[in-house]
Amino acid sequence: MADPAAASLNRARLQSLLEAFGEYPSKYRLMIWDFLLQLPHNTSAFAALAGLGLHSAFREVPDRLPLVNRALAQRLAATLSQLAHWCPVFAESTFLPDLVFPFVKLFASAPSAQSAAMNERCFETLATLLSCGWLRSWWERFPHPPLGVLSRIQDVLALHDAPLAAHFGTFRGGLAGVVWPHLATLWTELLPRSDWLRLWDHCITAGPDLLYFFVAAYFISLRTHMMSLDTDHALANWMAGPPPVELGTVMQAAYQLRSRTPEELRPVPSDWRPLPAGPTYTEFTDFPKGAVELFAADRARIRDAEEALLRRRAVVSELELRTRAVALQAASLSTERQQLAALEEQRRAMLRQLDAEAANEMTRLDDRAKEEKLRQIATVERAYQENLLEIRATWQRELEAARAEIAHKRALAAQQIRSREEDEQIKTLEFHAQQRMRDMEEDVRRTAVASAVRDELVAQQVEAEAKQRAKMKEWEAEDEARKLRQQVEMARRAELALAAEEGAARRAALREAQSLTLALDDELIKVDKDRKLRRLAEDAAAATAEARAAEESRDAARTAAEVETMRLRAHADTAWLEAEQLRREQLLEAERQQMEATAAAAREKLLETEAATRAIAAQSELLERRRALERQNAEEESEARRLMAIMASERGRDAAFVSVLAAKQEEMKV
Repeated sequence: MADPAAASLNRARLQSLLEAFGEYPSKYRLMIWDFLLQLPHNTSAFAALAGLGLHSAFREVPDRLPLVNRALAQRLAATLSQLAHWCPVFAESTFLPDLVFPFVKLFASAPSAQSAAMNERCFETLATLLSCGWLRSWWERFPHPPLGVLSRIQDVLALHDAPLAAHFGTFRGGLAGVVWPHLATLWTELLPRSDWLRLWDHCITAGPDLLYFFVAAYFISLRTHMMSLDTDHALANWMAGPPPVELGTVMQAAYQLRSRTPEELRPVPSDWRPLPAGPTYTEFTDFPKGAVELFAADRARIRDAEEALLRRRAVVSELELRTRAVALQAASLSTERQQLAALEEQRRAMLRQLDAEAANEMTRLDDRAKEEKLRQIATVERAYQENLLEIRATWQRELEAARAEIAHKRALAAQQIRSREEDEQIKTLEFHAQQRMRDMEEDVRRTAVASAVRDELVAQQVEAEAKQRAKMKEWEAEDEARKLRQQVEMARRAELALAAEEGAARRAALREAQSLTLALDDELIKVDKDRKLRRLAEDAAAATAEARAAEESRDAARTAAEVETMRLRAHADTAWLEAEQLRREQLLEAERQQMEATAAAAREKLLETEAATRAIAAQSELLERRRALERQNAEEESEARRLMAIMASERGRDAAFVSVLAAKQEEMKV
């Protein structure tokens, strides 16, 4: 639940307070940070993360860190585990414990009755700093340092103090090599606790970019001494001091650098967004997931290899203990037999001395031969591992180059396809426009032809009527006398003439209609021809696009097949390695059992004989792990071979000793 006093806080008043006093009151610092960072207080989401327990990557933190306060170490491990459960990249970060520890210690020392609430505040403060602006860009190139941010810090330093920026180039790693080890711990190793808290009062109030301007201002304030240093050793000794600085002066210089630096040269943006409130925390994804998965797989593989090595060491230790027990029993029996057979021992003392000297010499020579053989095997295995690593690195580089080339070709093909599609769309629109223009022209022509036909028909009809009227008047003038007799004939002829005129008009109209139909058919044929040509062009373009898509699909299929083949090969190699490890364990167990059986038989024969026997000294030497855990398999193979050789030697000695005992027993019978 939020502090009621936080309701009276105001950002402007807090900035004025910070400018006046240079820091916030210790009693209210965490409450002010809570207000400025706008923490969401997602209690249910934090409880879910805390309920997951310790992460496998941080289970040993309380035992590994030299902290007197056990509760503080457990609190640090819990906070680191919550961050790792929230985002897997934090589980693989090596510098995260040093970065998180001062915040955990600060929140643990806060006087509050609600420990769970302070743990929630601590987690949300760290999550905001890591993912919302201040340190957000640190994980983009994981597992490498944030070279982008470091190079921009160098640009800022070069802008405001070019000679000092150039002087950093004389040190190993340049500015990044000097700054990153201290930036990864947020300057806790170079500033006293009070100055460090003042620094973060300013950084949280002013925004994410002030931290990086502080880095530049810090080294500018130490410019005189920095320019006098010319070796990495001298720089390391001086920084380990650490050099004293006046934080107020450095902060004023940082604000001035910030105001005089253009926006495009700022290491990180000054704006940021707080964590949203809700039932879960927003997932942080600004990191390469493939690298994190690879680190997690390597960590699991190393843990399994260490467990296997511990098991093998336990087996070898047990063998050594049993061998020493056999040696002690044999020595005890030898002492007893020596007391009972003193005369026999005196008679054969010289012979035993000679045998012991010869055996020592043979043992020394055997040990030298074994050591030389082991050195040769280690040299061959080292060369094989180096060659294998080089081949893997070369294959990885070629695979990355092929992926980049395929992505480039796909982008070019996609761009060409989009251009072709846009051209086809424009051509289609142009064709539709031309088609509409042709339709309009055809409509105009048809309208004109129909109008002409109508006009011609009307003219012919008017002419025929005029001729008819003239003929009738002529007939009336000539045949007026015979009007009554020829009236019927004239009527009949008039009907015939009218029928003939109508037939002629119909034939003319039919001819005109046929000519119009033929012209329209010609136009339709031409349009259909253009349409078929356009469709052929479209089909050709579609076929080309389909062929290109098919080629891309085949390329993708080939790439997927290659990836699958590589995965199957890796799986087969892993299966082979596991089978080899199982086989070596079985051989080691069989040799151990056989050695125990042989030792038991030797003990039984010692009980039956009266002659003195010398103890069987079995000495097992284990090779120390001289390689990294990636070469553990080679070391285990060498260890197994050495143990098998020792066991074989012991079996040979036991057999020789049994034969000697049998011979002595026969002598005693005689």
